[in-house]
Order: sequence, then C-alpha cells, then structure tokens
Amino acid sequence: MEVEAVNTVKAGLGDWVVVYFESSKLFKLSFFLYVFPVIIMIVGALIGERMAENFQGNPSSYSAFFGFFFFFGAMAVVKLMDKRARKSGKYRPEIIRVKKKAGIGDPELPPAPCQSVSGE
Repeated sequence: MEVEAVNTVKAGLGDWVVVYFESSKLFKLSFFLYVFPVIIMIVGALIGERMAENFQGNPSSYSAFFGFFFFFGAMAVVKLMDKRARKSGKYRPEIIRVKKKAGIGDPELPPAPCQSVSGE
C-alpha cells in the first residue's frame, strides 16, 4: 500500500516503515466525509417539505430539490476542507520508525505489508 506520510525519521526509498495515524482523526474524517453530507441532505429535504407547504407546491419535488441542493453544498464544503487539510498536513499519517532498511543491491523489493499503530 502506498500512503503519503510525514517522514520525520528520515526513512529512505525501499525501507519498510511503521506508520502512525490517530484513530480519533480517522473517525472525524470518516464522519465528515460520509455522515455529514447525508445529515445535511436530510435537513435540506425537511426544509423543502416545509417550503412546499408555504408555497402550495409538491412536497416530494421540493424535498428532492432542496435535499440534493443541500447535499451538493455539503460536498462543496467537504472539498474545501480537504484542500485546507492537504495544505496544512494536519491529517497526514506519520512514519514513526524504520522497520527494515533497504539493502544496497537488493533486487526489487516486494511491497511492504501495512502495519498500523493506532492511538489517540
């Protein structure tokens, strides 16, 4: 597996490394990516239903329109936050130690197995 990570231990090309990523950050990112847009879409659908009552419109049409409108707005917010996070590097995993150094003259190394260390 290839992962872009902060290299504070000066690992070299071909080294096998241990990567650290906080579980709380993973849960926060997962919520923001998968749950937040759905909640916002439901809120939009409920607002659309109320708007239909005020304007004597079709509640299903209003709910669908507002639900999708809010959903795409939430996805735009997610994309904006992704750009900010990439610039700051706040949510990037970190290499915490080199497990095995790449040898000089080694034939092509097989892909390293992923070993994760979780913590908070």
